Amino acid sequence: LDMQVIKAKLERRDQFQVLVASLSSRLVKVPYDQAEGEFRVCRAEASHYFGAERSFLFTLNTETVKAELAYFDSAAGNPFGKEISLDRFPEFVQRIKDGKDVIIDDASALPEEQRKDRESFEQVGIKSLLVLPLTLGDDVIGGMTMGRIFEQRDWSKQDVKEVRVIAELFTSFVL
Repeated sequence: LDMQVIKAKLERRDQFQVLVASLSSRLVKVPYDQAEGEFRVCRAEASHYFGAERSFLFTLNTETVKAELAYFDSAAGNPFGKEISLDRFPEFVQRIKDGKDVIIDDASALPEEQRKDRESFEQVGIKSLLVLPLTLGDDVIGGMTMGRIFEQRDWSKQDVKEVRVIAELFTSFVL
């Protein structure tokens, strides 16, 4: 490997370690009456680190076939409201329910068998999306998303690993 590539990867790893240390320290120490505001700042910092223009944490309600947006962050607004009808994203939702990651580098390139998902992503402006299931024990209770709405992005294996760390940290905080 080229030394510049190695140096860039090490710098990125260092930045991530500093981010995780900062977020976890602040979330552990925040007084109860300031927790909501601090959590909002932490989510914004994580979104910025990953280049996400829209991110949220959601809980699944399989009885009502809806996902409730517990926390939402986007400078471009919320096209969903407080709930998302799960039947809009059948393939995506099934993967989350099965405890699998959803990695969409280019929503417009989803295959024909995922047409409903592709059309729904287009309606809400999603170009690229990473969704990780949130679990409590063996049960999937929701998910965390990092989405791109202005331009497409390829999500690396390292991105997935790092978002998982943040998702677990945030899940621990809200539970």
